[in-house]
Amino acid sequence: MNIFYTVFDIPKTPINSKHKSLAYKCTTMLKSCVMYACLVLFFFISGNSFGQNKYKLITSTSDLVAGDKYIISSAQSGTSAQLLGYQNTNNRPQATTGAPYTISSNIITATPATVNTDNASPYEITLGGSTGSWTLYDAVNSGYLYAASTSSNFLRNQSTSTTWTITFSSNAAVMTSTAIASRNILKYNSSSSLFSCYSSGQSSIYLFRKAYTVNYDGNGSDGGTVPSDASSPYFLNTTVTVLGAGTMTKSGNTFAGWNTAADGSGTAYAAAATFSITSNVTLYAQWTPTGGKTVTFNGNGNDGGSMSPQTASSSTALTTNAFTKTGYTFSKWNTVADGSGTDYADGATYSFAADMTLYALWLINNYNVVYDGNSPSSGTAPV
Repeated sequence: MNIFYTVFDIPKTPINSKHKSLAYKCTTMLKSCVMYACLVLFFFISGNSFGQNKYKLITSTSDLVAGDKYIISSAQSGTSAQLLGYQNTNNRPQATTGAPYTISSNIITATPATVNTDNASPYEITLGGSTGSWTLYDAVNSGYLYAASTSSNFLRNQSTSTTWTITFSSNAAVMTSTAIASRNILKYNSSSSLFSCYSSGQSSIYLFRKAYTVNYDGNGSDGGTVPSDASSPYFLNTTVTVLGAGTMTKSGNTFAGWNTAADGSGTAYAAAATFSITSNVTLYAQWTPTGGKTVTFNGNGNDGGSMSPQTASSSTALTTNAFTKTGYTFSKWNTVADGSGTDYADGATYSFAADMTLYALWLINNYNVVYDGNSPSSGTAPV
Protein backbone atom coordinates (compact mmCIF):
# COMPACT_ATOMS: atom_id res chain seq x y z
CA MET A 1 0.00 0.00 0.00
CA ASN A 2 1.69 3.23 -1.21
CA ILE A 3 1.37 6.18 1.19
CA PHE A 4 4.18 8.35 -0.24
CA TYR A 5 3.26 11.90 -1.24
CA THR A 6 5.05 14.60 -3.20
CA VAL A 7 6.50 17.55 -1.29
CA PHE A 8 3.76 20.01 -2.22
CA ASP A 9 0.78 17.77 -2.98
CA ILE A 10 -1.53 15.72 -0.78
CA PRO A 11 -3.57 13.05 -2.59
CA LYS A 12 -7.17 14.06 -3.16
CA THR A 13 -8.29 10.68 -1.84
CA PRO A 14 -6.02 9.78 1.10
CA ILE A 15 -5.89 6.23 2.39
CA ASN A 16 -7.34 7.24 5.73
CA SER A 17 -7.57 10.24 8.06
CA LYS A 18 -4.47 9.21 9.98
CA HIS A 19 -2.39 9.20 6.84
CA LYS A 20 -3.98 12.46 5.71
CA SER A 21 -3.02 14.17 8.98
CA LEU A 22 0.52 12.85 8.78
CA ALA A 23 0.88 13.94 5.16
CA TYR A 24 -0.41 17.41 5.96
CA LYS A 25 2.07 17.88 8.81
CA CYS A 26 4.94 16.61 6.70
CA THR A 27 3.98 18.83 3.78
CA THR A 28 3.75 21.92 6.01
CA MET A 29 7.13 21.21 7.55
CA LEU A 30 8.74 20.63 4.17
CA LYS A 31 7.27 23.84 2.78
CA SER A 32 8.67 25.79 5.72
CA CYS A 33 12.08 24.18 5.29
CA VAL A 34 12.17 24.98 1.59
CA MET A 35 11.16 28.63 2.20
CA TYR A 36 13.80 28.97 4.93
CA ALA A 37 16.46 27.43 2.67
CA CYS A 38 15.54 29.87 -0.10
CA LEU A 39 15.90 32.84 2.25
CA VAL A 40 19.26 31.60 3.49
CA LEU A 41 20.43 31.10 -0.10
CA PHE A 42 19.23 34.60 -1.04
CA PHE A 43 21.19 36.29 1.72
CA PHE A 44 24.24 34.14 0.98
CA ILE A 45 24.19 35.07 -2.71
CA SER A 46 23.57 38.74 -2.02
CA GLY A 47 26.46 38.88 0.41
CA ASN A 48 24.10 39.66 3.26
CA SER A 49 23.76 43.19 1.89
CA PHE A 50 20.27 43.75 3.25
CA GLY A 51 20.24 46.83 5.48
CA GLN A 52 23.78 47.92 4.61
CA ASN A 53 24.67 51.59 4.94
CA LYS A 54 27.51 53.72 3.65
CA TYR A 55 29.64 55.83 5.98
CA LYS A 56 32.20 58.39 4.81
CA LEU A 57 35.32 59.47 6.70
CA ILE A 58 35.21 62.98 8.15
CA THR A 59 38.30 64.95 9.13
CA SER A 60 36.90 68.37 9.99
CA THR A 61 34.64 69.82 12.65
CA SER A 62 32.52 71.26 9.82
CA ASP A 63 31.26 67.72 9.21
CA LEU A 64 29.95 67.40 12.77
CA VAL A 65 26.19 67.86 12.39
CA ALA A 66 23.69 67.42 15.20
CA GLY A 67 21.13 64.78 14.30
CA ASP A 68 23.38 62.90 11.89
CA LYS A 69 24.56 59.34 12.51
CA TYR A 70 28.16 58.20 12.77
CA ILE A 71 30.17 55.05 13.35
CA ILE A 72 33.50 54.93 15.17
CA SER A 73 36.41 53.08 13.57
CA SER A 74 39.90 52.03 14.60
CA ALA A 75 41.33 53.00 11.19
CA GLN A 76 40.87 55.57 8.42
CA SER A 77 41.88 53.28 5.55
CA GLY A 78 42.95 49.75 4.69
CA THR A 79 41.39 46.34 5.21
CA SER A 80 41.70 45.90 8.99
CA ALA A 81 39.30 48.47 10.45
CA GLN A 82 37.37 47.57 13.60
CA LEU A 83 34.10 49.28 14.51
CA LEU A 84 32.55 50.19 17.86
CA GLY A 85 30.13 47.46 18.92
CA TYR A 86 27.64 46.71 21.69
CA GLN A 87 27.60 48.10 25.23
CA ASN A 88 28.78 45.70 27.92
CA THR A 89 29.17 46.65 31.56
CA ASN A 90 32.16 48.97 31.22
CA ASN A 91 33.12 49.43 27.57
CA ARG A 92 32.32 48.72 23.91
CA PRO A 93 33.84 45.60 22.34
CA GLN A 94 34.57 45.78 18.63
CA ALA A 95 31.91 44.50 16.23
CA THR A 96 32.48 41.00 14.90
CA THR A 97 30.00 40.74 12.02
CA GLY A 98 31.92 41.57 8.83
CA ALA A 99 35.09 42.33 10.76
CA PRO A 100 37.68 43.39 9.95
CA TYR A 101 36.14 46.06 7.72
CA THR A 102 37.57 47.32 4.45
CA ILE A 103 37.70 51.06 3.83
CA SER A 104 37.60 51.93 0.14
CA SER A 105 37.90 55.54 -1.03
CA ASN A 106 37.18 56.72 2.54
CA ILE A 107 33.95 54.68 2.62
CA ILE A 108 32.92 51.90 5.01
CA THR A 109 29.92 49.72 4.20
CA ALA A 110 28.27 48.19 7.26
CA THR A 111 24.96 46.95 8.65
CA PRO A 112 24.32 48.61 12.04
CA ALA A 113 22.57 46.98 14.98
CA THR A 114 18.86 47.62 15.42
CA VAL A 115 18.29 45.80 18.73
CA ASN A 116 20.39 45.96 21.90
CA THR A 117 20.69 42.19 22.07
CA ASP A 118 22.91 42.31 18.97
CA ASN A 119 26.40 41.65 20.27
CA ALA A 120 27.98 41.31 16.82
CA SER A 121 27.06 44.31 14.66
CA PRO A 122 28.50 47.83 14.81
CA TYR A 123 26.42 50.48 16.56
CA GLU A 124 25.58 53.91 15.17
CA ILE A 125 26.02 56.99 17.33
CA THR A 126 23.74 60.00 16.82
CA LEU A 127 25.49 63.30 17.38
CA GLY A 128 23.67 65.91 19.44
CA GLY A 129 24.43 69.26 21.03
CA SER A 130 26.81 71.75 19.43
CA THR A 131 30.47 72.72 19.17
CA GLY A 132 32.26 72.19 22.47
CA SER A 133 29.26 70.38 23.98
CA TRP A 134 28.48 67.40 21.78
CA THR A 135 26.46 64.42 22.97
CA LEU A 136 26.92 60.83 21.73
CA TYR A 137 23.54 59.11 21.73
CA ASP A 138 23.17 55.37 21.21
CA ALA A 139 19.55 55.08 20.03
CA VAL A 140 19.55 51.27 20.17
CA ASN A 141 20.48 51.34 23.86
CA SER A 142 18.49 54.54 24.55
CA GLY A 143 21.40 56.21 26.29
CA TYR A 144 24.38 58.55 26.06
CA LEU A 145 28.03 57.53 26.06
CA TYR A 146 30.26 58.94 28.79
CA ALA A 147 33.60 58.34 30.52
CA ALA A 148 32.70 56.75 33.84
CA SER A 149 35.79 56.50 36.04
CA THR A 150 39.01 58.34 36.84
CA SER A 151 40.57 55.13 38.20
CA SER A 152 39.46 52.67 35.48
CA ASN A 153 39.16 52.80 31.70
CA PHE A 154 35.37 52.82 31.47
CA LEU A 155 33.05 53.85 28.65
CA ARG A 156 29.45 53.47 29.74
CA ASN A 157 25.94 54.32 28.63
CA GLN A 158 23.32 56.22 30.65
CA SER A 159 19.95 57.89 30.15
CA THR A 160 21.22 61.33 31.24
CA SER A 161 23.17 63.25 28.61
CA THR A 162 26.77 64.25 29.17
CA THR A 163 28.92 66.22 26.75
CA TRP A 164 32.10 65.71 24.74
CA THR A 165 34.53 67.92 22.89
CA ILE A 166 35.52 66.72 19.42
CA THR A 167 38.53 67.92 17.45
CA PHE A 168 40.66 66.37 14.72
CA SER A 169 44.37 65.64 14.56
CA SER A 170 45.94 64.05 11.46
CA ASN A 171 42.43 62.94 10.42
CA ALA A 172 41.86 61.15 13.74
CA ALA A 173 38.95 62.23 15.92
CA VAL A 174 39.94 63.40 19.41
CA MET A 175 36.81 62.79 21.48
CA THR A 176 37.06 63.88 25.10
CA SER A 177 34.32 63.35 27.67
CA THR A 178 33.67 66.35 29.92
CA ALA A 179 32.09 64.14 32.60
CA ILE A 180 35.43 63.57 34.34
CA ALA A 181 38.93 65.08 34.21
CA SER A 182 41.02 61.99 33.38
CA ARG A 183 40.65 58.64 31.59
CA ASN A 184 38.20 60.50 29.42
CA ILE A 185 39.57 60.22 25.85
CA LEU A 186 37.82 57.69 23.62
CA LYS A 187 40.37 55.28 22.13
CA TYR A 188 40.68 51.83 20.57
CA ASN A 189 42.51 49.17 22.57
CA SER A 190 43.82 46.66 20.02
CA SER A 191 45.11 44.30 22.74
CA SER A 192 41.66 43.95 24.30
CA SER A 193 39.69 44.45 21.05
CA LEU A 194 37.50 47.15 22.54
CA PHE A 195 36.72 50.86 22.59
CA SER A 196 36.94 52.66 25.92
CA CYS A 197 38.26 55.80 27.63
CA TYR A 198 41.91 56.42 28.50
CA SER A 199 44.20 59.21 29.66
CA SER A 200 46.88 58.39 27.08
CA GLY A 201 48.18 55.65 24.83
CA GLN A 202 46.08 53.21 22.82
CA SER A 203 45.08 53.71 19.20
CA SER A 204 43.42 56.72 17.63
CA ILE A 205 39.82 56.52 16.45
CA TYR A 206 38.16 57.84 13.30
CA LEU A 207 34.66 59.12 12.66
CA PHE A 208 32.62 58.03 9.65
CA ARG A 209 29.42 59.93 8.90
CA LYS A 210 26.40 58.18 7.41
CA ALA A 211 25.98 58.94 3.71
CA TYR A 212 23.39 58.16 1.05
CA THR A 213 23.89 56.77 -2.44
CA VAL A 214 22.53 57.88 -5.80
CA ASN A 215 22.39 55.03 -8.30
CA TYR A 216 21.37 55.22 -11.96
CA ASP A 217 19.49 52.39 -13.68
CA GLY A 218 19.38 52.12 -17.49
CA ASN A 219 15.87 50.65 -17.24
CA GLY A 220 16.13 48.64 -20.44
CA SER A 221 19.03 50.47 -22.08
CA ASP A 222 20.89 48.30 -24.59
CA GLY A 223 23.83 50.46 -25.59
CA GLY A 224 26.51 52.67 -24.08
CA THR A 225 27.17 52.94 -20.36
CA VAL A 226 24.76 53.82 -17.57
CA PRO A 227 26.12 56.95 -15.82
CA SER A 228 27.72 56.68 -12.42
CA ASP A 229 27.85 59.49 -9.86
CA ALA A 230 31.45 59.91 -8.74
CA SER A 231 30.33 62.12 -5.84
CA SER A 232 28.04 59.47 -4.34
CA PRO A 233 27.49 58.78 -1.48
CA TYR A 234 26.32 62.14 -0.13
CA PHE A 235 25.81 63.37 3.40
CA LEU A 236 22.26 64.01 4.57
CA ASN A 237 20.53 67.02 2.95
CA THR A 238 23.34 67.59 0.45
CA THR A 239 22.21 69.00 -2.90
CA VAL A 240 22.54 66.41 -5.68
CA THR A 241 22.78 67.40 -9.34
CA VAL A 242 21.17 64.82 -11.61
CA LEU A 243 23.37 63.44 -14.38
CA GLY A 244 22.48 63.20 -18.06
CA ALA A 245 22.26 60.04 -20.15
CA GLY A 246 25.91 60.11 -21.15
CA THR A 247 26.53 57.38 -23.74
CA MET A 248 23.55 55.27 -22.65
CA THR A 249 21.05 54.42 -25.40
CA LYS A 250 18.02 52.24 -26.07
CA SER A 251 17.15 51.02 -29.56
CA GLY A 252 14.09 52.74 -31.02
CA ASN A 253 13.86 55.17 -28.11
CA THR A 254 14.94 58.63 -27.04
CA PHE A 255 16.12 59.37 -23.51
CA ALA A 256 13.45 61.35 -21.62
CA GLY A 257 15.00 61.98 -18.21
CA TRP A 258 14.94 60.05 -14.95
CA ASN A 259 12.33 58.93 -12.46
CA THR A 260 12.44 57.42 -8.98
CA ALA A 261 10.16 54.62 -10.25
CA ALA A 262 10.96 52.40 -13.20
CA ASP A 263 7.43 52.82 -14.61
CA GLY A 264 7.59 56.62 -14.37
CA SER A 265 5.08 56.88 -11.53
CA GLY A 266 7.55 58.42 -9.07
CA THR A 267 9.30 61.79 -9.03
CA ALA A 268 10.66 62.87 -12.42
CA TYR A 269 14.04 64.58 -12.84
CA ALA A 270 15.56 66.11 -15.95
CA ALA A 271 19.32 66.13 -16.46
CA ALA A 272 20.96 68.91 -14.36
CA ALA A 273 17.95 69.08 -12.00
CA THR A 274 18.79 69.18 -8.29
CA PHE A 275 17.33 67.68 -5.13
CA SER A 276 18.23 67.42 -1.45
CA ILE A 277 19.08 63.84 -0.54
CA THR A 278 17.52 62.25 2.55
CA SER A 279 17.79 58.54 1.70
CA ASN A 280 19.37 56.20 -0.81
CA VAL A 281 17.99 56.97 -4.27
CA THR A 282 17.82 54.97 -7.50
CA LEU A 283 16.97 56.93 -10.65
CA TYR A 284 15.55 54.97 -13.57
CA ALA A 285 16.02 56.12 -17.17
CA GLN A 286 12.81 57.03 -18.95
CA TRP A 287 12.50 56.33 -22.64
CA THR A 288 10.26 57.81 -25.35
CA PRO A 289 9.58 55.67 -28.43
CA THR A 290 11.11 57.34 -31.47
CA GLY A 291 8.36 59.07 -33.43
CA GLY A 292 5.91 58.82 -30.53
CA LYS A 293 3.65 61.57 -29.21
CA THR A 294 3.27 62.77 -25.64
CA VAL A 295 0.26 63.50 -23.45
CA THR A 296 0.99 65.84 -20.55
CA PHE A 297 -1.36 65.74 -17.56
CA ASN A 298 -2.17 68.98 -15.73
CA GLY A 299 -3.73 68.81 -12.24
CA ASN A 300 -5.58 72.08 -12.90
CA GLY A 301 -5.63 73.26 -9.28
CA ASN A 302 -4.84 69.95 -7.62
CA ASP A 303 -3.23 69.98 -4.18
CA GLY A 304 -1.98 66.40 -4.14
CA GLY A 305 -0.60 63.66 -6.38
CA SER A 306 1.64 63.82 -9.43
CA MET A 307 1.67 62.35 -12.94
CA SER A 308 4.46 61.90 -15.46
CA PRO A 309 3.89 62.61 -19.17
CA GLN A 310 2.77 59.58 -21.18
CA THR A 311 4.34 58.81 -24.54
CA ALA A 312 3.25 56.26 -27.15
CA SER A 313 3.24 55.77 -30.91
CA SER A 314 -0.10 53.95 -31.26
CA SER A 315 -3.55 53.89 -29.62
CA THR A 316 -3.05 53.43 -25.90
CA ALA A 317 -5.13 53.77 -22.75
CA LEU A 318 -4.40 57.03 -20.94
CA THR A 319 -2.70 56.84 -17.57
CA THR A 320 -5.25 56.69 -14.75
CA ASN A 321 -5.61 59.95 -12.83
CA ALA A 322 -3.39 60.26 -9.75
CA PHE A 323 -4.13 63.91 -8.88
CA THR A 324 -6.26 64.87 -5.87
CA LYS A 325 -7.92 68.09 -4.77
CA THR A 326 -9.27 68.63 -1.28
CA GLY A 327 -13.06 69.01 -1.26
CA TYR A 328 -13.39 67.88 -4.87
CA THR A 329 -13.83 64.66 -6.84
CA PHE A 330 -12.08 64.06 -10.16
CA SER A 331 -14.59 64.08 -13.04
CA LYS A 332 -12.71 63.71 -16.34
CA TRP A 333 -10.02 65.20 -18.56
CA ASN A 334 -10.43 68.05 -21.04
CA THR A 335 -8.14 69.63 -23.59
CA VAL A 336 -8.92 73.09 -22.14
CA ALA A 337 -8.56 74.07 -18.47
CA ASP A 338 -12.08 75.54 -18.28
CA GLY A 339 -13.65 72.39 -19.75
CA SER A 340 -14.63 73.97 -23.08
CA GLY A 341 -12.52 71.59 -25.17
CA THR A 342 -12.70 67.85 -25.83
CA ASP A 343 -13.49 65.50 -22.94
CA TYR A 344 -11.59 62.30 -22.19
CA ALA A 345 -12.74 59.83 -19.56
CA ASP A 346 -10.25 58.50 -17.03
CA GLY A 347 -8.32 55.69 -18.73
CA ALA A 348 -9.83 56.42 -22.15
CA THR A 349 -7.97 55.26 -25.25
CA TYR A 350 -6.11 57.93 -27.21
CA SER A 351 -4.59 57.56 -30.69
CA PHE A 352 -1.38 59.41 -29.77
CA ALA A 353 -1.42 60.93 -33.23
CA ALA A 354 -0.42 64.31 -31.75
CA ASP A 355 1.01 65.82 -28.60
CA MET A 356 -1.67 66.96 -26.17
CA THR A 357 -2.16 68.45 -22.72
CA LEU A 358 -5.10 67.20 -20.66
CA TYR A 359 -6.51 69.20 -17.75
CA ALA A 360 -8.21 67.56 -14.78
CA LEU A 361 -11.81 68.70 -14.24
CA TRP A 362 -13.14 68.68 -10.70
CA LEU A 363 -16.61 68.42 -9.15
CA ILE A 364 -17.09 70.10 -5.81
CA ASN A 365 -18.23 67.76 -3.06
CA ASN A 366 -21.70 68.57 -1.70
CA TYR A 367 -22.70 67.84 1.88
CA ASN A 368 -26.21 67.76 3.38
CA VAL A 369 -27.34 69.23 6.70
CA VAL A 370 -30.24 67.30 8.25
CA TYR A 371 -32.20 68.61 11.25
CA ASP A 372 -33.63 66.14 13.76
CA GLY A 373 -36.40 67.30 16.10
CA ASN A 374 -35.23 64.81 18.72
CA SER A 375 -38.77 63.72 19.73
CA PRO A 376 -40.55 67.11 19.69
CA SER A 377 -44.04 67.25 21.21
CA SER A 378 -45.43 69.20 18.25
CA GLY A 379 -44.52 70.79 14.94
CA THR A 380 -42.12 69.65 12.23
CA ALA A 381 -38.30 69.77 12.11
CA PRO A 382 -37.01 72.32 9.56
CA VAL A 383 -35.79 71.11 6.20
